[in-house]
Amino acid sequence: MAPCVTEWCWNKPLCRATGMILALLLVTTAGSCDVRQSMSISADGGVVGSVADKVAKTNHLSATVQVVKDEEGLGSLVVLTLSLSPDGVALPTGWRLCFTWLKATVLRVPSGGSVSGSYVELPPEAALDPGGFRAILLAIAPPSMRYASDLPRGLHVVIPEKADGQNNNNNNNLNNKDIVFPVHLVPPGEGQIRFDPTPTGTSGVVPRPMESDQRVGEPGFLINAGLGGPVRVSVRSKVAEPAGQLLRDWLAVWPPGAPFAEFAGDRRASQEQGQDRGPLRQLVLVEAPEESDRAWLGAEGYELSIEDSEIRISAASTDGFHRGVASLRQILGVALTEGKAEVPPLKIRDRPRFSYRGLMLDVARHFFPVSFITRLLDWMYLYKLNVFHWHLTDDEGWRLEVKSLPNLTAYGAWRGRGEAVEPQTAAAQAGTVASTPTRM
Repeated sequence: MAPCVTEWCWNKPLCRATGMILALLLVTTAGSCDVRQSMSISADGGVVGSVADKVAKTNHLSATVQVVKDEEGLGSLVVLTLSLSPDGVALPTGWRLCFTWLKATVLRVPSGGSVSGSYVELPPEAALDPGGFRAILLAIAPPSMRYASDLPRGLHVVIPEKADGQNNNNNNNLNNKDIVFPVHLVPPGEGQIRFDPTPTGTSGVVPRPMESDQRVGEPGFLINAGLGGPVRVSVRSKVAEPAGQLLRDWLAVWPPGAPFAEFAGDRRASQEQGQDRGPLRQLVLVEAPEESDRAWLGAEGYELSIEDSEIRISAASTDGFHRGVASLRQILGVALTEGKAEVPPLKIRDRPRFSYRGLMLDVARHFFPVSFITRLLDWMYLYKLNVFHWHLTDDEGWRLEVKSLPNLTAYGAWRGRGEAVEPQTAAAQAGTVASTPTRM
């Protein structure tokens, strides 16, 4: 679902870092919440079930924290994203996010919210459907965040129980009828806590692209949905469909608040409800139109361009799109690991230097589970290796009897002409080999 961001601007240099942000959401109420309460909400917004059998529902709420701007003496700009998993229960209108922030001072609160000591309560929010999220932009006073102990604690969602057919939305006096859902704070990496202004470029692309151009000082592609709005993955060619599906599958498991799970259907629904979240950005896979470009790209070449509102991959073949998707995954993965809020504008034009790029796995005497093999193939895809050499057997006999695997001895312990394992020279003369490279 599309994000909802309430904003307030307190310092132009900080807001500049978010590019498309007009202002900055701030924070909320006093009072005491009984966090021991834990109940769920039915589809029509009513409270259902008992505490014990609904505790599992609370696991569907999670939050992430990321510092997107940090200025000494002025404070930090922080994105706090609350996400509801697709199999969760919808939150009704009037829910509020609350937390304790011992080591940070929120500079201001908008109307309807309050701060009491270190306890912060955000204003009531519109209904949140399963799969949706809210991105909250907070300005905190110096000093800057440095350690995990600086993070907010005890995050929870407060839902007012209906009274006489009306939602109880009195922010200043939480009462016993308020229902509380604990929120899991996803442990951030160091990059999410300590702001690093160094832009993420092509350093994470392996192998190094043949041609690359990164523009410094221009707005890039914001990779937090709360900052840049939703993203639609658009596949405009049949030859790009396999790579496009793999890209969708990968982006679908990004952390909460990532923009790439947004699709046009969600956007239309939000527009019909009068909740348009801003311009729709695109991640496009399209065939290279020019014959000269197609000739240069060949069987595995690709072009990748990143702008502030669009990421575009163009190629002349299915393999080319796969290579472009792999490079994009590397760039986004590095940005995510380092806690970057955006990827700078850049253009990559690349094709393999070698047509045969292989990796051999020897399983003749080393046992690997299927999960390891599939993971290894995924890593090969990510680093653009195209030949998997699966070394299944060796010419030498199997010397160690394994009771649970009798065939290893029955077939592998006997070598010679007419035996289960022919001599290597005889096998070669017969036109067979013990291990054969298999192209991916």
